[in-house]
Amino acid sequence: MLKGKKMKKLMILLSIFAIAGCSFAQDAGPRNQNGKPPVQEGKRRPNPLGMDAKVLEDLKLNPEQKKKIGDLKKGVADKLKVMRDKPEQDREKMRETMKAMLDKYQTELKKILTKEQAEKYDKAMKELRNKKIGRV
Repeated sequence: MLKGKKMKKLMILLSIFAIAGCSFAQDAGPRNQNGKPPVQEGKRRPNPLGMDAKVLEDLKLNPEQKKKIGDLKKGVADKLKVMRDKPEQDREKMRETMKAMLDKYQTELKKILTKEQAEKYDKAMKELRNKKIGRV
């Protein structure tokens, strides 16, 4: 049998392996189809209206444009919130309605921008979308 220091070293070694084995056995938790953790209750999803905030900031808008765009975003955001709060809606129909609202937002936004700003906006948003879905 092992005695003294050899037994102590063996116990320490076994303890280290047991602790290491337990730490590697931890589950990463549930994942959705994309391999990302699902959005938890109380946590917000990304705001589709906020996706263009950095792009708009780079366009050097004048104060009047900023106010008009802010009002436009608030109106669309209020409508989207009302729509999301209706649990009895068909998800596919709701998705189509939201897409139509966001398309209308894009159209109205481009009416506020100058021609040059609208071109820069379109280019930057295209790059942002491609980056977001992994196409560069």
